[in-house]
Amino acid sequence: MDLTARQKFLDRIITFRKALDSEIVFSQGLDDTEHNKRARILRNGLAIIGYTILEDFLKSRIEEVLNQVSSIGSENISFQRLPKTLRDASIFDALQGLAAYVKQNRKDMNNAILFVQENAAKIASTQTDSYDLSPFSMGWLQSNLTSENIRDSLRIFGVAEGWTAIQKVTSLANINVVDPCQDFQNAASRRHNAAHNADADSLYSDLLSYGKEATAIAFSFDALITKALYFISQQDEGYLEDNKNYIQADSLTIRFIMYNTSNQEWQRFNEIPGSLIESSSDYTELLSSFRGRQNDQDAIIIVKDERNNIIAWELYSFS
Repeated sequence: MDLTARQKFLDRIITFRKALDSEIVFSQGLDDTEHNKRARILRNGLAIIGYTILEDFLKSRIEEVLNQVSSIGSENISFQRLPKTLRDASIFDALQGLAAYVKQNRKDMNNAILFVQENAAKIASTQTDSYDLSPFSMGWLQSNLTSENIRDSLRIFGVAEGWTAIQKVTSLANINVVDPCQDFQNAASRRHNAAHNADADSLYSDLLSYGKEATAIAFSFDALITKALYFISQQDEGYLEDNKNYIQADSLTIRFIMYNTSNQEWQRFNEIPGSLIESSSDYTELLSSFRGRQNDQDAIIIVKDERNNIIAWELYSFS
């Protein structure tokens, strides 16, 4: 079974955090120069892979959502019924993104012509009832994802306020991230510096904070763009006719599963702070119970460990 973008991200970011727990990445006293040199190089490697983990998730999650658009819900949505921003991105932005990707990667492709033909066929398929939206519709104009790409992707999906929406979702999720946009830009800068400057020194404190920041950005972005997929699945006419600023971050409903260290149980709450709904020794049981609540199908649930780290999340029910 293929892992989803979310499963891959969570597995990778947990490994990233564990790598930071290793003493080998800590700088020691000034006299231990050999150890400190090794630690600096390893931290630079973590700066590069940390950014890549988030970038890959954002691109892969967009692709997953686009793949579901044509077949989500009880009745397929024709391409012409989709919001104009999504239709335009699936044609014009997809052409530019595909061209940029091939230009940057052609020398590494086994069959560039076939690759272009297959992806151009997806763009052309929007003329038919059975269509596939191109994965190159968003975020592929540059070799690396930028904060502007993320803002523009949110706009195309109908999310109001761009990065401010992400910041609002982190607040709703009770995560202390002051400026997600700046955090992403800092991560991109660390990645670039580590990749191109042999004397770069990625600070341990920055990498430690980044684990929380990257997860907050990934969760918030996922919650917002998947809300667009939810509206499509419900054939929401308001969204389909004009999705501009249709998705407001403040309107999202977030539920919580938290680990209680005192009794070593997972506990579910409708809000934090709030009254306990149910508890279990296995948080997957609480997730399963949550999924079965049809009156809560447009709600989101996040799972947090004893350090307030997000370790899982469950989005909207499309049943």
